Amino acid sequence: MSGKLKEFIEPFELSEGSNDSNLIYIISKISGLSLGISGQPNSDSLKQIIWVPSSLDIADAIFTSFVCDSILILEGTPGRGKTGVAKIVFKYLNISFKRINFSLSTTKEDVFSRKIPKKKQNSN
Repeated sequence: MSGKLKEFIEPFELSEGSNDSNLIYIISKISGLSLGISGQPNSDSLKQIIWVPSSLDIADAIFTSFVCDSILILEGTPGRGKTGVAKIVFKYLNISFKRINFSLSTTKEDVFSRKIPKKKQNSN
């Protein structure tokens, strides 16, 4: 590089559906997988990150797991951008995002919640 930043490269491109479909297709530039959505993606969110090869790989892994309806666990050292990229991808797809930080002390209640008994209003 000659001192200039590379041209902005984002991990996804859009394709219009057929005339009889109101779907817009999001296509991964890395894997080629596509996902039809009925609304407009939040394209401005992709401009909030500098897309380097590792962030493109993380974004594609997240998108692939979403398309395949599978669970994804992102492992790696702190500061690699896993959470940041995930937030951006889900914001782009207009989907709410929840993060669970696993450690040696994580319990099943931390992941699946706890049942909290409630007192009936008419009982003493």
